Amino acid sequence: MRVFCECEESHPDLYCHLCGQGFVLHWEVLKPEEVGAAIRAIHNTLRLHHVGVHGRYAHPRYGFTVTSQPMLMPMEAESHTGTVVVQAA
Repeated sequence: MRVFCECEESHPDLYCHLCGQGFVLHWEVLKPEEVGAAIRAIHNTLRLHHVGVHGRYAHPRYGFTVTSQPMLMPMEAESHTGTVVVQAA
């Protein structure tokens, strides 16, 4: 699973539940049964962005990638690249 979440105000696909920031989702081809897990992973990542940071400034300015492929430790990846690694369910 790999989804790039791009900040978008005019026609977002998804909103952060904490601050209302909108995001357009750019999907890699997913099986229908993977979509629900991907959405949950995105919402979890949005919540993690708000740890210690409030408002829309919590999210990477140009977007971020959520993936189930291990590359870096989650916090290291987020701080360096805007990429967050999520454990596959």
